[in-house]
Amino acid sequence: MKAFHLISSVALSTTLAIAAAPTMAADPFSGFYVSGGLGQKSSNIEQTVTNAGTSASVKFGDTSFAGQFSGGYNFALDGGFRVGVGAFVDIGEGKSGGATATIAGLTATYALKETRHYGISIEPGYAFTKDTVGYAKLMYNWIKGEVTLSGATTGSGTNNFGAFGYGLGVKSVIANNVYALGEWQQTQYNTASFASGAATVSYKPNQSIGLVGLGMNF
Repeated sequence: MKAFHLISSVALSTTLAIAAAPTMAADPFSGFYVSGGLGQKSSNIEQTVTNAGTSASVKFGDTSFAGQFSGGYNFALDGGFRVGVGAFVDIGEGKSGGATATIAGLTATYALKETRHYGISIEPGYAFTKDTVGYAKLMYNWIKGEVTLSGATTGSGTNNFGAFGYGLGVKSVIANNVYALGEWQQTQYNTASFASGAATVSYKPNQSIGLVGLGMNF
């Protein structure tokens, strides 16, 4: 009799677990996720050159292709709220443009190229419907940049920039647990410097990224 009750309890528990599984899967915005997006990256640079006690600045920028992969985990909360934690990495390099100018007595073409961009994020959101979620994106970003001076004055350096950033996005289900996404990100990076002879060259990047893409929850 005890064995019968035990077997019945196990069977009932298994049945309930199986019955609950479709309900969990029906929420397309909870659990593990991966996504990928393509779009445009806009980078603007404020550069300051200090030479022989004199400082002067110039600004330049450029746009380039943006590709980004991300992955993480979304938690479903009460009342339609969501919060996700994740990490992301960009595909390829980013252009920041350059400028030819005489700054603080140094004549050169100044340029900065982004060779790496990655980060981590927290994404609080709200489900407007069962198939559509809007969210904010709070990030910490890292980029690696290659700085070059060419012309009458030459020099180069590799700098790592880091900063908090923010963004907004929306996800909408298109089939089962597959969704389309649109996202905008904005980051104002810290200042990094390198020495070129007796001069110091400092760069402060400001970056915007717009993406559209696809994602999947598991």
